[in-house]
Parts: sequence; structure tokens; C-alpha cells
Amino acid sequence: MSGGIRIEQGGTILMKKKLTCLVLCAVLVISSLLIAGCSQQEMDEEAQREEASRGTVTLNWWMITEEGTTPEAAKAVEEAANKITKSKFKTKVNITFYTEDEYYNALEQTFLSKERERQEKEAADKELKKFKRENKGVYSNEEAEKKFYELHPEYAKYAETTTDPLAETTVEETFYNPETGLLELKYPEADPNVIDIFFLSGYERLLEYVDKEWVNRLDDELNSGSKKLNDYISRAFLDSVKIEGATYAIPNNRTIGEYTYMLVNKELLAKYYYNIKDIQDLIDCQEFLEDIEAFEPDVVPIDGSPELYNVLYWSIDPDTLEIDTKKFSVIGTTYTTFATLGTPLQFTSLIATRKPYRDQLLINRLYEDRGYFRSNVPEDAKCAIKIVKGGAELEKKYAKDYHMVVLEAPRASQEMIFESMFAVGGFSSNVARSMEIITYLNTNAELRNLVLYGIEGVNYTLDENGQVVRTENNNYWMDINKTGNAFIAYSEVGTDPDIWSYGVKQNRDATVDLLLGFTFKGEKVNTASIRKIQEISDSVKARIDACKNYEELNALMDQLMIELRSQSNTDIRDYTNILTEPNEAGESVPYVIFHEWMVAKGFISDE
Repeated sequence: MSGGIRIEQGGTILMKKKLTCLVLCAVLVISSLLIAGCSQQEMDEEAQREEASRGTVTLNWWMITEEGTTPEAAKAVEEAANKITKSKFKTKVNITFYTEDEYYNALEQTFLSKERERQEKEAADKELKKFKRENKGVYSNEEAEKKFYELHPEYAKYAETTTDPLAETTVEETFYNPETGLLELKYPEADPNVIDIFFLSGYERLLEYVDKEWVNRLDDELNSGSKKLNDYISRAFLDSVKIEGATYAIPNNRTIGEYTYMLVNKELLAKYYYNIKDIQDLIDCQEFLEDIEAFEPDVVPIDGSPELYNVLYWSIDPDTLEIDTKKFSVIGTTYTTFATLGTPLQFTSLIATRKPYRDQLLINRLYEDRGYFRSNVPEDAKCAIKIVKGGAELEKKYAKDYHMVVLEAPRASQEMIFESMFAVGGFSSNVARSMEIITYLNTNAELRNLVLYGIEGVNYTLDENGQVVRTENNNYWMDINKTGNAFIAYSEVGTDPDIWSYGVKQNRDATVDLLLGFTFKGEKVNTASIRKIQEISDSVKARIDACKNYEELNALMDQLMIELRSQSNTDIRDYTNILTEPNEAGESVPYVIFHEWMVAKGFISDE
């Protein structure tokens, strides 16, 4: 479906001096005000001149809609959107709606059509120049053009396109609208094969579109006319969506990830004289939990499961070279709770050199053996500690009774960062005007809610809390995450009215995937070292799993440390010692490639 849808005698002298100073100050102030006034007047006049010189523009805007949206509803939204964009920007928008199953095929076919059209015009121009050159003494310039198009009717549609076909076309004419009885501005027809604004999802797809020049670079606009976006979109999104340091799409702002909280019972902590400032993780809770076990038999020690936090495994599939940071490997790294992209990382032996990892592994096993971890705990059960995952809104539920210690901060993955964006098409000649619409969509609640929910009173109403209630016969459905900044949209009935306030807080705490953008694609990788690490990791994992209790695991950790530090296992003891130079086939070990990437990104120094 589509729609054609923004203080003696000396004192006297002193007093005179004071008065003189006051007069001078007054003069300076008045002068500065006059100067400022003139400057402001000049600025206003300049703004008026700029506005008067702004021509009307028509842009094509493509979006994904959900099942259930009718052409009539889409048309109504387009007309309402144009009342905003025409009044605000002198910009008409033709909004095209497709369901996701048909969207990208239609989008890419349109880009391809424009590419063919451009190639055909280039061919026509080339042939016309050749014809003029060969008939220089036969025809005048005008006659040669006329004759050429008579001989080549296939090029006739390019006869009037003697200037850049992508040059901005504006119209500043008026017409009488009999429906309103008013003179209205005319808007130019838009080239149907030029998509100015469109929704885009996926890292690989964005890379492809950048490579094919189907998207425009937007940094100049972000530093000028669209600077306002920096106040409305999380830095975690804007900083991370860049490709090779450049911005080609604007991410739709929404709540990032989730927290992993360790909730520590305030009453019990105070009762046994512990200070929350001394507790950062489960390792710090050992004495507290021992007191709970000894003196509070009816209290659940830990409502949760024994997981490891803030650990990245360096587990690489030797066939696909995909990195699985959740799959056990003897090589890996630990990091602080709020570490983000750019944090210097060194992947080494977790067991031989990474004390935080060993300590987590051992304390979890100790707590397991003592029966501290419990599952299926009733909601009303009294707990010393709870491990919960979720958003900042959990404060409303738990903050009164529990200290909320963040074990893992919300983290924006590559998938999330690139899953919902708006871009400006590569064939658009109106990057600035297109970015005006994208900026307004992300900063203006009126346009934002119109595009998301449709017409108030027709598609939805607002209840006493200002939340959206869909009408019974609503025929307009859009995804909140595919239509702009979620934080300026109305929330729907049934959700927490403060959901976006908590989302803003959550995004301030959010970090970014520590390996964002890193890949082995295009690299010559020594897979022999990967298979060796995988083989030893599988063996170590089996030995760890075979431990029957804490004592056995502790003894194994000591034994493994000796083994993995031995000279016979230098490749395991420290990954950076493995073949620091490429082998005869020119293949490098994965860590060397990662180290070079960290240096190239400026995250670490190679000195």
C-alpha cells in the first residue's frame, strides 16, 4: 500500500568618582544593548530573508507499517503530516507505506531504477556530445540537439534535462484553491525514483547501502541544522552508529538493554551492621550471607541463579570466525560494570591470570554448596539478596526495601544500535531539507505521535493519564520503534505512565558493546591457533564441570593455574605470545588482529 502520504571632603571626591563610574557603566550597558539590538534586528532580518528565499520542496518518505493499516488511514496521516511540514518548512512529503515483507524489495528496486536512469542519461549525454562533435559544421547547437533526439527517440525523455537531474528543484508559485478559497503555494512534483527519507534496519544492510552510495552522509547536518538531535538521542546510539567515523543514518531513540541488579535487603544489612558501600558484588556478601544462614533460617539467602557477570569469553568458531562471548573459553577478559566501547581490553588466560573471574567462579560454587541460591521463590518471601534483570522502572518496585547494586549496566549491542534508523537516500539532492523532517520527527511530539498513532479522535483517544487508547475500529498501526524517538511519544494504556522517564535514566547509564564493529571478515586468520584453544577449552570445561564441590573446584583452579602457566602452554598462558608474527601463509592469530583494530580505533596506543 502506498500513499502520496515536521562613604570628609575626600568622601565627596570618592562619591563623584562613583557617580562617574556609574554613568560610564550605564552608557556601556545602553551601548551594548543598542548594539545587541541592532545585531538581533539584523539577525531577524536575515532569518526573514532566508525564509522568504526558501522554495517549496517535495520529498518522498518511505516507512514500514504493520498489518491492519488501510490506504485511507495512511492517506489521512499523510495529509495531516503535510499540514505540519508545509507550514513549518515549506516541505511537502509524499509518504509511502509498505509492510515489512515487501518493504526492502520495493526500496531496493527503486534505488536500482534510479541507478539505471542515471546511467541512461549519462549514455544519452555522451552520445549527444559525440553527435554534436561529428556534425559541428553541419548543424547549429540547437539544430544538432533537435536532430539527435529525432534520430534517437529512446533518449528523448532526457532532452530537457540539460542540467544536473539531481539538482534541487523548488517552486515559488501560488494557485487558487477552490476548496479553501485561498491562494496556496505550489509544490513541485517529486521524482518517484528518488527516495529522500526512509526507514532502515540492520548493520550489514547499512554497510551495503553505504557501499552502493544509496545513503547520504549526515555529519554536516548533525553539526549545523540538525544539532538539536544531540539533545534528543542517546549518545550511546549517535556515537556508535557511525561507519568508519561517518554518520549515514539517524537511530531511533529508545530504551537500551536492561540492568542486572543485586538487591540487598536494607533491613537485614542494617540489622547485622554491614555498610552497602562495601558491597559491590556477590563476593563481598559472604560474611553477610553467613550471618543470614546462622540467624535468619526463614530468610531466603539468594533469590537467583549462579551466573558470572562482566566476562567476555574469546571463543571463536574456526570455520566461520564468529566470536561467541558467552561460550566458555580459557581465553577471555573481565571488565568493570560500566565499561563501554573503547575500554582497553586484553584477552588472556582467564584462569591463570584473571583473578576476578576465578573469584566469581569459586564464590558461586561455595554458595551453591551451602544452598544459598534458590529458585521458584514466592513473590512475598523475605530475601537477603535478589538477583533481578530489567529496566530502571524496577526502582519503583524494589528501592524502598532493597539497596540496588548494579552488577551489569544496560548495554547496547550492535544489533540494537542498527536495528531502527532513518536515512537520507543517496540520490536525494535535498539532504538538509530531508534532515529537517527527520529532526522534527525526533524532537516534535505532534508529528511524532501523528506518524505513530494516526489521527486523534479517529485512530486513538487519550485517557485521563494522557495515555493512548486505540479506537475500536482503528485502521492505522505502526511500530513505535520504527517511527522515531520513542521518548517523545505518548505511552499506551496498560504501560507504566513513567516508562519514558525511566528510559531516559536508563540510557544515561547505558554502555556499548565492547566489541562493536570488530570482525575477522576480510582478515587472514591462523585457524590452527583457534582450534588449539578450543581443544584445551573443551578439556578445561569438562574438568570444571566434573568437580563435585567447592573444595574440588578450588584445588582444580590451583592445578590449572600451574598447568596454564607452564612453558609448555605458552599459547594458553598468554594469547599475545602466540605467533605474534604471521605464519608462512601470512595468517595472523586472532588477538593480533584484535590488537591492531584497537590501535586503529585509537582505543589503545601501540607504543
